[in-house]
Amino acid sequence: MKKKAAALIASTVLAVQMVPMAASAQSNQQSKITVSLDGANLSDVVVKSGRTFVPLKDLAKRVSLNDETLTVKANKNEVEVTLAGKKVVFTIGSKTANVDNTKIVLDAAPFLAANKAYVPVTSLKSIFGKQVAWNQARKTVSVTTTNADKAIAVLEGLENGSAEAMLQFVDEGYIQHNLTLPTGRDVIVQALPSLKAAGTTVSARRILVDGDFVAVHSEYNFGGPKAGFDIFRFENGKIVEHWDNLQTLAANNPSGHSMLDGETKIVDLDKTEENKAYVKSFVENILMGKNPNLLTSYFDGDNYIQHNPSIADGLSGLGAALQAMAKQGIEMKYDQIHQVIGQGNFVLVASEGTFAGNHTAYYDLFRVENGKIAEHWDVLETIPAAEQHANQNGKF
Repeated sequence: MKKKAAALIASTVLAVQMVPMAASAQSNQQSKITVSLDGANLSDVVVKSGRTFVPLKDLAKRVSLNDETLTVKANKNEVEVTLAGKKVVFTIGSKTANVDNTKIVLDAAPFLAANKAYVPVTSLKSIFGKQVAWNQARKTVSVTTTNADKAIAVLEGLENGSAEAMLQFVDEGYIQHNLTLPTGRDVIVQALPSLKAAGTTVSARRILVDGDFVAVHSEYNFGGPKAGFDIFRFENGKIVEHWDNLQTLAANNPSGHSMLDGETKIVDLDKTEENKAYVKSFVENILMGKNPNLLTSYFDGDNYIQHNPSIADGLSGLGAALQAMAKQGIEMKYDQIHQVIGQGNFVLVASEGTFAGNHTAYYDLFRVENGKIAEHWDVLETIPAAEQHANQNGKF
């Protein structure tokens, strides 16, 4: 997985080969502070110059449930770690770290003590996006894994065969809406070794967090290359329900775009609800046909990037594709919206309808820019007949 952590292979000789240590861990203030990560205490916490530090190796084992890589570059005084999907290079004695080739400033410099590299606990928030809370009365730093991290860890398990994330982050009574699978967590856990053996891969391209919902737009290799959306619903920190939609990857569309490339940056967080309502109205008025005369009002002229493999960019490309389908007697019909999930400028709509007469699930992802729809991705999946369903939860 492109956004995954690889195997933990080294970290036994950090101190001697790198820079001289100005002070040992013992000479620093002995920590009366407890640092817990998802409820498990980290060991060897050190307080130095008023800052709290944790050993990078201990941290690496706990930030992601999957294996990690920790590499020492003694000649450069650097410790490099691939952790929670990010390549991070810490420089001993420097407040500047390199994260996926982008510089980020830490509030304290990493140091070496007792053959361990220590990093500031605040890096969990600034680099890895963890939720960090300080309890003054209890002298406790509580670090929790975000729902987005949990969703990615679960998807990584499909690739690496590890059941750890599934067992920790998925409720035993997990409700499954993938109609090819029985409901419940144990079904997936038991299938993990065979999924790994079959060469399953998952590469997350976009992640949206909306309240208790996390939506992930990914490239899959699962019985062949596919584009997919996964939606997870959380309760009390665990995944309790899952929906998905998968479509075989097709060649680039007439404008040269793939089903997965394009913008990924989330902005305009303050406009999330506004954009959700706007996109929902587009689906209702245009795709469901309530008020098709409003079509042009949703776009900035012909400026519209399209990732559907059969349609070119712009309203002109959409119009040409619809005309071509009409000539072939192909009807695309949206009947009902089931879910609208958004974060900032991205909005995902899960709808039900028919395509060429087949019962179809439509997952449409829209990017909104300056109050207009600027980009679109979609995944269509035919819904099997009821007698073929492996569970009774329904597609939606």
